[in-house]
Amino acid sequence: MNSKIRIGFTTVVLSAVAATAQAGSGRDRHDHDHDYDRGRGYAKVLHVDPILEQVHYSVPVEQCWDEHREVRRGGSEGAAIVGGVLGAVIGNNASGGRGVATVGGALLGAVIGNEVARDGRGNRVRHEVVRRCEVRDEDRWEDRVVAYRVTYVYNGRRDVTRLAYDPGRYFEIGRGRRYG
Repeated sequence: MNSKIRIGFTTVVLSAVAATAQAGSGRDRHDHDHDYDRGRGYAKVLHVDPILEQVHYSVPVEQCWDEHREVRRGGSEGAAIVGGVLGAVIGNNASGGRGVATVGGALLGAVIGNEVARDGRGNRVRHEVVRRCEVRDEDRWEDRVVAYRVTYVYNGRRDVTRLAYDPGRYFEIGRGRRYG
C-alpha cells in the first residue's frame, strides 16, 4: 500500500512539473509587447538604421626624405694653420734657430696655405646623403555612428524612434525619442 501512495504522489508531482514546463515553453516574456511582471511596455523592433556623422580628426604623420649635399674638408683656416707651422719649421731650420726667420717663415707659410685653400687645391669634396624627417598633422574624416533610427511595433501600432544604442529585438517603451 505504501508503494502505491509513493507512485501516485510521484506521478502527480511529475505531471505538475511537466504542465508548468509546457505552459512556459514557446513564450518569450516580450512576445506580447508587455512585461506583465513589472508593468513596463516593450516594443518589438522591426528595423534599425545607424545614423552616421562625419567626424574630423588629425593624425600626426612622419614624412622623411633624403638630401644630397657636398662636404668640403680642409678649409682655409686649416690650410693657413698647417702652412704657418710648416713655414715656421723651415724658417727655423734655415736661420739656425734665430727668432726673426722663424716668425717670418710662419707668416709666409700661413699666407701660402691660405692661398692654396682659396684656389681649392687643398680641399677634398665628399658627397653624403642626409636623411631628414618632420612630423605633420594630416586631416582625416571618418563616419561614426551617433545614434540609431529604430522602427518598431507596440500595441499594434508602428512607430519610429531614435536611440543612442542598438536595441536588439526589443526595447523598453519610453526610453527613446519619437520622430514626429
